[in-house]
Amino acid sequence: MSPAGSRRPRRPRWWIVAIALGVVVLLALALGSRAALDRLAAQQRRLDPSSTLSQGTSALRELLSEENIDVARTTRLSATLRGLGRSPGTATLVVVDAGRLSTEQFDRLLAARPAQIVLLAPTPRDLAVAVPGAHAATLRAAAPLQPGCSDRRARSAGAIQLSAGELVYSADHAETTCYASGQGAALVSTTVDDIPVILLAQAAENGVIAEAGNAALAMNVLGAQPRLVWLMATAEAEPTSGGGATAGATGLLPAWWPMLLLQVFIGLVVVALWRGRRFGPIITERLPVRIKASETVEGHGRLYHQRQARGAAAAALRRGTIARLNARFGAANDPQALALLVAARTGRAVPDVARVLTGPTPTTDDELRDLKITLDELEQEARTS
Repeated sequence: MSPAGSRRPRRPRWWIVAIALGVVVLLALALGSRAALDRLAAQQRRLDPSSTLSQGTSALRELLSEENIDVARTTRLSATLRGLGRSPGTATLVVVDAGRLSTEQFDRLLAARPAQIVLLAPTPRDLAVAVPGAHAATLRAAAPLQPGCSDRRARSAGAIQLSAGELVYSADHAETTCYASGQGAALVSTTVDDIPVILLAQAAENGVIAEAGNAALAMNVLGAQPRLVWLMATAEAEPTSGGGATAGATGLLPAWWPMLLLQVFIGLVVVALWRGRRFGPIITERLPVRIKASETVEGHGRLYHQRQARGAAAAALRRGTIARLNARFGAANDPQALALLVAARTGRAVPDVARVLTGPTPTTDDELRDLKITLDELEQEARTS
């Protein structure tokens, strides 16, 4: 045997390219996921209710949710105002980083008339915007702080624990001062435009909320109303009522969306190479055994009988008869024309011939056997007439 006759054509090594591209995709996924996680961690800000970091407040949010208090986190002034408008006068507004807002923006929050405003761990910059008459000082040493006031929220919570370096507060027109130290107090309540404003020290973080009465105090202050709107203030400009300027569509997408598009593109290229590969010419091989046509027909018949596929069997019988008669009489595969020709040759009525060639499907084995006999007789008459 000639070596050339037994040698198969060499197929292109597309699978090597597919594996290489798969490795590239996996590396891109790993690097993209790591970068996305890093950016996500950077976006989880201090006192963010969605952050699980030590400086976040997700634990407090869970506690509030268990008490059936609806916590709505927002980052824009417009969304915050809509949230307050859903339940005017019955929602607590928590503001983190109020210094990112302008005085006019904070006035709009006051005009929404929340039940109370809680400034969580405000900085001097936050106080300058929200409560100009308030001041912040640094706690010099960590120590348990006793309520030292008649406020039921503080007395119910008991002593709290603050770390050294945390801010405590004082206000020129304070109505309530609790947990006082030499430099200020951890809980100060005052009024701005007839809205209660509470300055609460940084005792609600995930890292310290379990200490002493920190969790109880945070729950008592923030859980006073059935709904809580939590504003993580940003420096982004709000669209004005007269202008139509809004953020572009891409501004609503996460920071990692370009990496996702790149990964999808690489995946499409890999699939195109995989499904579009060429196998080369077909190679014919000898069959190990030869099967008689009669055995094939008998095997098909048994399958039809096992599946009770009388319709398929009848259609196959009729197609064979019509094909052979078309080849003999040249009816151009037109059953009606073929019925006219066969009727003229055999002397049968045209409707009878048409019913045999294109009639109803047999519903029993006897009807299928009768159809086979009738087709054989019709074909035999057409050939001999």
